[in-house]
Amino acid sequence: MTTLINCQELQREEIESLEMIFGSAWSKYDENSETYRLALERNSEQRIELQVTFIDGYPIHNPPKYSIFAPWLKGTKRQKLMNELENVIKQYNNEPVVYRLAQTIYDFLDEKIIFLNDEQHDNLTKDKLNDTCEVDYVKYSKRLSVPQLSPEEKYSCPEIFTDEPNEEDRASVFQAHCARIEHECQVQMVLDELKKHKKIATAKHNVYAYRVNTETGKIINECNDDGENRAGEWVLEPLVFNNLNNIMVVVTRWHRDYSIHMGAGRFTAYKQCCAEIIKKFLK
Repeated sequence: MTTLINCQELQREEIESLEMIFGSAWSKYDENSETYRLALERNSEQRIELQVTFIDGYPIHNPPKYSIFAPWLKGTKRQKLMNELENVIKQYNNEPVVYRLAQTIYDFLDEKIIFLNDEQHDNLTKDKLNDTCEVDYVKYSKRLSVPQLSPEEKYSCPEIFTDEPNEEDRASVFQAHCARIEHECQVQMVLDELKKHKKIATAKHNVYAYRVNTETGKIINECNDDGENRAGEWVLEPLVFNNLNNIMVVVTRWHRDYSIHMGAGRFTAYKQCCAEIIKKFLK
């Protein structure tokens, strides 16, 4: 009985979080079911609706039931997305997972391959690829002889922009930091640089999220809760929602009064701090 109550409480918290993150894009299918739908798109022609049913035992014992509605998405591309969603379900077993499913769909929409239609893709035969991708092997061999720098040698710590602390809440103080990054190796550089400040190094939480383009064109979305369960998702959400790339945001939290419990309000604070700093940073 206790486990069932815990599942219901986790479901309630997750639904509230999704409502706050996605607004009107997140809605209940009908009042007589526990099925919700989430409309995700990068443009009007490529829209994917994620349909999720919160079944008994989710998330502790069972994964949610889910499906996608996207008439334009067919064949191997559709199967690719379904495989990626299933991998997320397996990877985050026993955890609230709907936001991660949505993030996976956004990543899929951001991939350049979906802008090729099936006919164009099928016509790219091996011979045509060879014709259009001529390589100067002499120049190529010369490039191979040049010593390659490691990412840590190639990139340095970027400039870090720090916002004013948010001290409106009696329980905690939040402060956001933002930097432009070109490679994942710079994530740790930014953290190390921030933690040179004793106050930041000894803070209760340094929650961070980032989005970065790889050399292959893939967008990597990552976040770290730093002990504040699910807080990283709230910092990542404004980056994903605004389709911002090569950006890292860290939100530092200090406790002011341990006797005051912030509850779910702390997640809103993380999200607001992130949204405010990227707005100022990108001006």
